[in-house]
Amino acid sequence: AALNLLGAALASAGDFAGARAAYEKAIAIDKSFETPQLNLAKLDAAERKLDQARQRLSALLASRASGSAARYELAMLDQRQQRTDDARRRLEELHEKDRSHLAGHLALIDLYLDAGALDKALALANESSPNRPGYLALQAALVRVQLARGDDSAARSTLASMTRLADFNSLAQYKISRLQVMAGNVAGARYSLEKALQGDSDFKPAKVALADLDLAEGAIGKVESRLAELLKSSPVPAEAYRLAGDLAATKAQWQPAIGYYRSALANGMGADVASRLYRAYTAAGQRKQGLAAVEALVKERQDDRALRLLLSDAQAAEGQLREAKATLEFLLKSGDTAFLLNNLLFAGRRSR
Repeated sequence: AALNLLGAALASAGDFAGARAAYEKAIAIDKSFETPQLNLAKLDAAERKLDQARQRLSALLASRASGSAARYELAMLDQRQQRTDDARRRLEELHEKDRSHLAGHLALIDLYLDAGALDKALALANESSPNRPGYLALQAALVRVQLARGDDSAARSTLASMTRLADFNSLAQYKISRLQVMAGNVAGARYSLEKALQGDSDFKPAKVALADLDLAEGAIGKVESRLAELLKSSPVPAEAYRLAGDLAATKAQWQPAIGYYRSALANGMGADVASRLYRAYTAAGQRKQGLAAVEALVKERQDDRALRLLLSDAQAAEGQLREAKATLEFLLKSGDTAFLLNNLLFAGRRSR
């Protein structure tokens, strides 16, 4: 067990070679120990050794009667390789064999949602009870299904129940507030965020979210007050830099916005903020610099598909249509979605 924990710690730190050695030692000591074998398969997948990961997981599944963990990881691998039918079949089998497997339950709901099978998604999301571990996560999935079905009233009712159950759990109330916004219930979102802060008066995600609601309503003074407090934090949350960029952009102060968005990206934020950075450069009349910034981010984060899609858009805007097409082709070779194919066809027509 100690070697497995060591492997997990090394993997989290990015030392994949050290993690692999620790897992292999753990297996050598006890070949029946399933966890390091699963972790090795996850490590294979992280290193893009997908065939090796599949072989390892398939062997694990064949050697155990239930194999819930291996079946789930195989389904996740299927999804990664765009084998959606296989993923759905495995998750359905998992649900039949092990109805307590929360991650599999949630993943199957999401697959049904993506496929537009809303009746199946609804039936699955309703398979829950308040005493079940993970009940709030399943209720959140139910809300997403209700919203997809256009039943905003039912979604709001579910969210009201979730808010009561979450009590003063700051993280739970924060997540509920995001769903409240999706349901168009801004007042409900504020209430959840206020309860989050009652549970933890320094819970920064809730502070940022309240400032976002203020900004959407044009309450600039409130945003400035909340932001001043957040920027005094140590360390400053990445979302606070993003918020500062949004506030500057609202005032058409493009150079400060660019600086704040760069700080947010330097602190780990992703493609959404990169898109805001590019728009700020464009609004400032510096589109070439914006393209260069996106190119630099793609070099730093080569596995980020959303960043590459942003790069293709920036290349097309700059008239680099062949480069935009090549970027999309790279994504398609990586096994991406039909949405990318639509972008590729558009770029292909434009570049002829």
